Amino acid sequence: MVCKHKSKKIIIFSLFLILVSGCTKADTNIKEAARESNTKTIEAASSEPEEDINPSDTLLPEQEDTNNTEPFNIIASIPEENLHLYYGKEEDVYFDDIYLSFQNKYLALSGKNLSNPAFAPSLTLFEADSNVAVVLIEEEGTGFFITNLHVIKLDDMLEIPYEEAIGYLDRNISSVIRDDGIAVLDLGDKVIEFHVAEIETLSNLFDLIGYGGNIAYYINEDKIYCDIALQVSPACYLGYIQLEYCLEGDSYHVDDMRFCTYSDNQIKYIEKNK
Repeated sequence: MVCKHKSKKIIIFSLFLILVSGCTKADTNIKEAARESNTKTIEAASSEPEEDINPSDTLLPEQEDTNNTEPFNIIASIPEENLHLYYGKEEDVYFDDIYLSFQNKYLALSGKNLSNPAFAPSLTLFEADSNVAVVLIEEEGTGFFITNLHVIKLDDMLEIPYEEAIGYLDRNISSVIRDDGIAVLDLGDKVIEFHVAEIETLSNLFDLIGYGGNIAYYINEDKIYCDIALQVSPACYLGYIQLEYCLEGDSYHVDDMRFCTYSDNQIKYIEKNK
């Protein structure tokens, strides 16, 4: 009789453990935040999900058949277009495994984005809303700011190639900084001479005009642009080269290149047409 009584206690205790363990499973919520602009650019940080987004719908197809049920997180969004940018994992100070979704279609994008909300990625529709420009902010710090551009054709979710900005400058400009402190920039159709020695110590100057530390892609008035800063020393900037793109065939190419100064420019320069 004692053995039977103990068996009943064991069975009741086992059932209690099963019920308790079933109540301790945690749910994961997707957090989203978006900041709107007049170019339909929305940069997302962190807030509650939009009502029309079902967390179960945000799982990418390759996740549905795995044991990992953690949903991808939205970091940029244009909700009215059902257009969202996700990241799959966060490592160090970066969001990685980035995907774009549009009307339940998905496309993996190369690159990463800083996880600091102050440097959120952006989505901008252009070309009559048929394309979207995804700008990722990959690096930021004192003296440098690096963005990465993806241009996506939305109807078939294909990436449209474009002429990379630094490669274009490598092929189309040349420069020298002379011993007298004059920096010479050759743009092909014109030459610009900068009187750098008036504001910078000669020993601090590079041998050539430098670029590549500040690269900013963006959309303005339905066109792709890229601004690349020019510098002659670690702390002295001449201004920037602005590249304007146009669609030629199946890819975007640089259509125009111009030199621009910053609003606080103090360097005197002379332009000479060839």
